[in-house]
Amino acid sequence: MEACETRQRDMYRRNTVEEALLEKTSQRFGKIWWIRKIVQLTSTVVFLGAGFGVARTIVTLPILLTFGNQGKTVVAALDAIQEMSAEAIMPWMPLAVFVLFGVFVGRATCGWICPFGLVQDLNGLVNARRREVSLRTHVGAIKVKYAILGMTLFFSGSLALSLIYNIGADYKAALGDLSHGPFSALSPEATLLGVLPILGRMVLLYFLGIPPVTNPLSSDLVWSRLSSMTWLLATRLMILIFVMVLSFFFLRAWCRYLCPAGALLAIFGRVSFLGLRRNLLQCNKCGDCMKVCPMLVRLTDGPWEKMTDPECIMCLECTDACRYKALRPTFP
Repeated sequence: MEACETRQRDMYRRNTVEEALLEKTSQRFGKIWWIRKIVQLTSTVVFLGAGFGVARTIVTLPILLTFGNQGKTVVAALDAIQEMSAEAIMPWMPLAVFVLFGVFVGRATCGWICPFGLVQDLNGLVNARRREVSLRTHVGAIKVKYAILGMTLFFSGSLALSLIYNIGADYKAALGDLSHGPFSALSPEATLLGVLPILGRMVLLYFLGIPPVTNPLSSDLVWSRLSSMTWLLATRLMILIFVMVLSFFFLRAWCRYLCPAGALLAIFGRVSFLGLRRNLLQCNKCGDCMKVCPMLVRLTDGPWEKMTDPECIMCLECTDACRYKALRPTFP
């Protein structure tokens, strides 16, 4: 009798756990999640599709997309700001792009079309047991991306001013590889989608013996190449490894704490037309929405009429997770 009751309790416990896991999975991979992944993948293919015959354009978007990538079809606004500043040209157009996108849709481009955002999402899926960040640490770490933005604009702006007054030639020479983009030259996205494909192609040519690199691949050759690695390439690789490890343990860590493009969008996103509305009659502040938010936005603490949190990337996973359907996007 006791054995029968024990089996029944075990079966009940197992069924309860399976139901909880199923509910968690359905919330994590809801309809909005799949739609967003399709949009992200499509955007990435199109934005990096020059090698597949997609025409290059002058469309400028507030996303991370290195100017060193030969396959890109659109222009990243932050790269354009740095590149134009290096030529002493006022970057009115890319700045206007940040203002317009920030005012109209906030940081939605981070959540829906940025290629590096997709990379982080996929990297985060590998680790189901991610680390939690305390609210105090989170609030403090958010400021880092504004510091990176400030340094980027300082170097680019000071270089532009010095060139305008014809005293910037030595300054530009001293910056070297950083002159055309102090951030872009070190961006982990630039390394992942721009530099690594080139290095991979070189390794492939070594294996295939295709000119101009026909030397057989050997340990001595690999060591000589590594020892001749420039400081810039070594720094870029270390930054990329750091960011990928960080985003493995903390979902969207780059977007939360380090991305200067996201910081510039967040400044104007505070007055965004696009926001989230919370129905007070349906919301019981259960916290399910905050558990799935990749940016750790305190959704239940914000204004219910319309919330335009500067950290919100409008991924809408909170609307999928809300069992009471109390959250929905609103515009304006």
